[in-house]
Amino acid sequence: MPTEILRPNAAGDYTNIAYQFPVESEHWDKVDEESPDDDTTYVYTPSAVQQKDAYGLQDTVIPGGSEINSVMAYLRIRGLAQPFLRLAGVETEGAKVGNESPNYGATIYAIAIDDT
Repeated sequence: MPTEILRPNAAGDYTNIAYQFPVESEHWDKVDEESPDDDTTYVYTPSAVQQKDAYGLQDTVIPGGSEINSVMAYLRIRGLAQPFLRLAGVETEGAKVGNESPNYGATIYAIAIDDT
């Protein structure tokens, strides 16, 4: 089964995570690396209250009308995080993942896409 990796390339519908490092530029360019740069660029919040950013993604090369069986969101986090997937304006939340050391988290979303 073919796979495709899409990375952030633009701001999405909202930017609510309080801080970014370095402060220049946009939040999305802190999370778009093919190879992680760890503490060189990142978004963060000291708040215990959930804050979310949405990011625009690269265009897919999958032809229209193709069947997509699942979408997997990968995270590299320090602390606690919860991924969200937004398709056609509908958000689906993934499982909370994380701890105090840098780690990867992943959520698989089973999806059905109506291409009409």
